[in-house]
Amino acid sequence: GTTTISGQMLRTSFEAFDARHLARVLTEKAQPGAGEPMRPIFGRFEQDGYTLDMGKAGKMSLGKSSGTGFAAKVGPEPLGEVLSRLVALSDAAEKSAREAKPSDKPLKTEDERRMGLALLSLYDSVSYGNGELRDLAMTLITPPTPGAKPETVEFKIARIAYGESAPAKRGLALEGTSLSGGGAKGQIETIAYSGFSLSPLIEELKALLAKPDADIDNLDFRKFIPTIGTIRMTGMSVDAPQPPRRGQPQPPLRIGLGLMELKTGEQLNGVPTAVSLTLDNLLVPVTEGPGNPAARDLIAMGFRTLDLSAKLDMAWDAAKSELGVRALSLGAANMAKLDISGILGNVTKDLFASDLALAQVAALGATVRSVEAKLQNFGLLEKLVENEARKANRKPDDMRREYAMMASLGLSAILGPSDAAKTLTAAISRFAAQPRALTVQASAKSGSGLGLADVLTITDPTQIFDKIDLKATAE
Repeated sequence: GTTTISGQMLRTSFEAFDARHLARVLTEKAQPGAGEPMRPIFGRFEQDGYTLDMGKAGKMSLGKSSGTGFAAKVGPEPLGEVLSRLVALSDAAEKSAREAKPSDKPLKTEDERRMGLALLSLYDSVSYGNGELRDLAMTLITPPTPGAKPETVEFKIARIAYGESAPAKRGLALEGTSLSGGGAKGQIETIAYSGFSLSPLIEELKALLAKPDADIDNLDFRKFIPTIGTIRMTGMSVDAPQPPRRGQPQPPLRIGLGLMELKTGEQLNGVPTAVSLTLDNLLVPVTEGPGNPAARDLIAMGFRTLDLSAKLDMAWDAAKSELGVRALSLGAANMAKLDISGILGNVTKDLFASDLALAQVAALGATVRSVEAKLQNFGLLEKLVENEARKANRKPDDMRREYAMMASLGLSAILGPSDAAKTLTAAISRFAAQPRALTVQASAKSGSGLGLADVLTITDPTQIFDKIDLKATAE
C-alpha cells in the first residue's frame, strides 16, 4: 500500500542572498579561458530544524543548522543542465534495472564523456563554506521477515561541523554519533578529517576523460590517490549481546578504541613521504572457544580484556636520502611494550617512482644505518612464568631460574664468543632473571649502512657482529 509522509519545517532565513549569481550558475556556461570567479550565493543561512514522519519506514529530524560563505562559479556547463541530465540518467538506470534488461537508448560515448567532465567540474565550481548541523536523529524500521517482528534502528549525530566551524578549522567533523538496534549499541565521540583533498583524483580523471583513446590498462593508479591529510576518531565503543553459554546468560561483549589518528605528509606520486599512525586504548575482549588455548591461558592469567596501543611515525628526508623510523611501538596495558626506532639510508626518490620495477630496485638498495629496540615488561612475563609453573606443578622461582639458565647457555652457543655477543647474552639473561626493561642498540660500522648484499654474504650468523656496533643493557 501507499505510505503517507508528513513533516514540519521551522524558520529558514538567508542573508545576502545573490539570486542573480545563482541564476547565472544554473543557466550559463563559462567561455573557454574566461576564468569565472567564485562568488557567494548567500552570506549566511539559518534553519531552525525539521521533522519528517515516514510512516512504516520510520522518522527523521534535524535541529538547528547554519552556514556562511556558500559560493559557486559559472562552470563549463550550466549547472541546471548538468542536474537535469543526471536525473534523466538516474531514471534510465532505474527503469533498466526494473525491467532487468539493458536500456533501449544507451548513452553515446561522447555524451558519457561530457557528462563525466561536467560532474567533475562541480568539484571546483562549488565551495560549501563553513557551518554546522545539530541533533540529527533517525529511527529506521527495517522490513519484517516472515514470522519475525520488524527491527528498529536508531541513529543520532549531535553535531556535524565543516570548514571554519570544525575543530581543526577546516575539513569535516561528526561529534556524538550513536547507533543502536538488534540488542547492540555503539557510539563514537568524534570522527574528523582535515587536509583531505580530492583534487589529485579530480585532475587525473579530467585528463583521462579528455583523452578518449587513453590506455586504461597501463594507468598509474597511484596518481589517483587523494591527498589524505589527517583522519581522527576518538571514543569509539560497541556493545554486542552474547548468546547464552551452558544455559547461563552472558554479559555483552565490548570493543572500544580511545584514539585512532592518521597523519600524512607531502605525497609523491600519491604515496605519503611521512606517515604517523596512532592507536590508543584498543579494547579487545578475550573470549573462550574450542581450539583456542591462547585465550584460555590469557584468562587463566587474569586477562579478560586486552588494552592495546600502537604507533608508527616515519618520514623520508630527501636531502639525506634517509627514511627515519622515529617510532614503531606495540604495547598492552599491564602486560608489555616494545619500542623500535631506526634510520634507513640510501632511500632515494626512485622509491616513489611510477615505474614499479624502479621502485623495487630502490627498495632493495636501502640500507640499515641504526636500530634501537626496547622491551618493557609490565607484568606479562611474571604471569607467563606463573601460568607455566602451575601447569607443570612447579614453583615459579624454579621456572624463572631455569629460563635464565637456558637463555645464558643457549645464546652463548648460538651467538659465539665475540664481545658484542657476550654483551647481548648477558643483557638477555639478566632480563630473563628479572624482567623489567631490555634495550638493544645496533649501528652499522660502515657509514653507508648495512645492505641486503652485506647480509647475503654472511655464511655464519655470528659474522653479523663483525659488521655492527652493539650495545645491550637490562634494567
